[in-house]
Amino acid sequence: TAVTANPLVTCGECRYCAAGREQLCTRRLLLGASLPGCNSELVAVPRSAVLPLAQGADLVSAAMVEPAAFALHAVEVAARHQGSKALVVGAGPIGLLVVQALLAAGSPAPPITGLRLKLVTIALILAPLVQVFDTTIVSIALRQMLARSTPK
Repeated sequence: TAVTANPLVTCGECRYCAAGREQLCTRRLLLGASLPGCNSELVAVPRSAVLPLAQGADLVSAAMVEPAAFALHAVEVAARHQGSKALVVGAGPIGLLVVQALLAAGSPAPPITGLRLKLVTIALILAPLVQVFDTTIVSIALRQMLARSTPK
């Protein structure tokens, strides 16, 4: 049986875990960040984190469930603030999913920041109207401007 795992490993004992709000656990660990092994073919996880996949599930699509769920949740939380505007910080996989979720929800194309030119370019391809702020390019430009304006 193919399975996936919730990457959030919690204590199960703190007040947040007891209230069903494990994402706020004071002792939470994250597979791939504070726990090793997520780039391995096999990884050991607590039994409570294992979730079976539907029979015949496409494993590539299944790998996108957690990041897509995160992006959708972010858009749902943002929607609670009527009239507010979104800024997507980071043009990595989750940031790009957030852009797609915002657009699918009918939001205007959000501005997005990014450190890696390749990912910022992907953001522009996904949503041509997205206003991109490449923080690396901005910081380089600022350094060059400061260098020119500093007396020698």
